[in-house]
Amino acid sequence: MVAKRLQRQQVLYQHGKQVTVVMLEGALRARVVSAPTLVGQLDRLMAVSGLASLKLCIIPFEAAVPVFPLSGFRLYDDLVIVESIVGEQQLAEADDVARYEKYLELLRDAASTGTEAAAVIRRSLESLR
Repeated sequence: MVAKRLQRQQVLYQHGKQVTVVMLEGALRARVVSAPTLVGQLDRLMAVSGLASLKLCIIPFEAAVPVFPLSGFRLYDDLVIVESIVGEQQLAEADDVARYEKYLELLRDAASTGTEAAAVIRRSLESLR
């Protein structure tokens, strides 16, 4: 899984590509890995957050979450890939894609971006050091 995720990150360095990532602040603080590993991940996130190809959106703890994100998903032009504990599900029906587009829009609108998102990451890093 790690290798696949690293491979997917390569899109950030492809000319003309634009990636939007939306996450809850809790994802930055969940201790599913060791503290040093989490620090490394947060440092990496800070490094790539300045790329022109990436729009990083973080919903801070103090923000209202408009919809509860039940699982991770990737949204392409006409395809949604939903991640779950048993694998990935691909959704290509126009209604399904539209639903996820709206879902993403609601989450993105609640999120901090730019310097505000970087401040959320820095707070997470400070809590680990």
